[in-house]
Amino acid sequence: MRQGSVRTIPERCKACGSCVSACPSGAVALVGQRAVVDDSRCEACGRCITACPNKAKRMVFPNPEPEDIRKALLLMGRVEAKDQLDCGACGFATCWEKAISVLRGLSSPDACLPYAISERQNMLRVKTCREGERAAGGVGTSLDASIVAYSVEMGRVLQLASKVANVNSTVLLLGESGVGKEVVARYIHRTGYRKAGPFIKINCGAIPETLLESELFGYETGAFTGAKREGKPGMIELASGGTLFLDEISELPLNLQVKLLQVIQERQLVRIGGIRPIEVDIRIIAATNRDLQAMVREGTFRADLFYRLNVVPIRVPPLRERRDDIVPLIYHFLERFNQKYHRDMSISEEAKDRMLAYEWPGNVRELENLMERLVVTVDAPAILPCHLPEEVRGEGRATPCKGAVYVRGIVPLKEATEEVERQIITRALERNESTYRIAKLLGVNQSTVVRKIRKYARP
Repeated sequence: MRQGSVRTIPERCKACGSCVSACPSGAVALVGQRAVVDDSRCEACGRCITACPNKAKRMVFPNPEPEDIRKALLLMGRVEAKDQLDCGACGFATCWEKAISVLRGLSSPDACLPYAISERQNMLRVKTCREGERAAGGVGTSLDASIVAYSVEMGRVLQLASKVANVNSTVLLLGESGVGKEVVARYIHRTGYRKAGPFIKINCGAIPETLLESELFGYETGAFTGAKREGKPGMIELASGGTLFLDEISELPLNLQVKLLQVIQERQLVRIGGIRPIEVDIRIIAATNRDLQAMVREGTFRADLFYRLNVVPIRVPPLRERRDDIVPLIYHFLERFNQKYHRDMSISEEAKDRMLAYEWPGNVRELENLMERLVVTVDAPAILPCHLPEEVRGEGRATPCKGAVYVRGIVPLKEATEEVERQIITRALERNESTYRIAKLLGVNQSTVVRKIRKYARP
């Protein structure tokens, strides 16, 4: 029997993007101001249903074929017609209806009481959390492994990340502080064949140099004063079978760079005070916000280690270079902190416009922190421009009036024209669904509007 599929309830959909980021198969996309599901890619996993804050998603099951129903009846022990008592004790009027429920995964074949649909949804939520726990590998407290990515730039990043997820190549994540390098690292881990193994993160800049070696490589009994009697495995050893994420790799001291190079080359390590090499089966992902090539030229980072790490470099762009992600991220964090602090806040269009115009030097981390601050401190039901910090409001510099066209940088004229057209068409679609009304509003022919919608609407 064909699996179920997901449908959007149009009147409930707010196009917040939660379902898009939650879908592991990329089957959900925003078209205009609605989330649309591609049946050919939908795996009916239910994650978009549980992620939607507006309950705008529902599971739709196809009608099963009679032959499939008969097979379910056999599974239930209803071999012959006389065995189909239709007693109603299971909650269904007939055994035939119960068999359909079994095929849809809502009932157990050997129990007379069906699982309620709400219970089914609870099971899906538990499954999602467990997968998040495995992806986290027990490290950290967040189970949220989703990625909010609408922009073409982040799409390219995830496309490359997906290609390397199921191979053992070393990955070097590059980008400014706060762009989400760890999120990409966890994405690579949880979508690859090592997802059942641990994800071990170590921040090379947060641990004192005197302790870093023992934390990375571990030590044997009596290796130094204060060492545990039974010894201790290092983070590299603990990551065996999974992924080792080395954040701020540029801060690794030169003497430890040599030892790490040996681990990468030989997949072996020797604990401090030990003589026996220990084999490790690890996948290494390193990250930095510094220019490692410049550090190599300065002599502060080993060239041989750089080339070993730089097998598959992935640059995560700053938020100012992927502005299509800003509004979805705003709604993502707004929903998260509304749930965390038991609030029900919204955000005005004017506030969103100001946040879109801001450069975000702290990237996603700055946006996340700002949204938490606003949810906690704003007493009004909606976030307005007056609630934003001065630098985000744009006070002291020229800010665009509502509806005005403004330019943030120098781009080719053709690209600028297309971008302005895209923004105008998108804004018009938000206010009107009728192409006739949009054409009248923009002062063009209806055929022109239809052509532009086809050109600029998200696939």
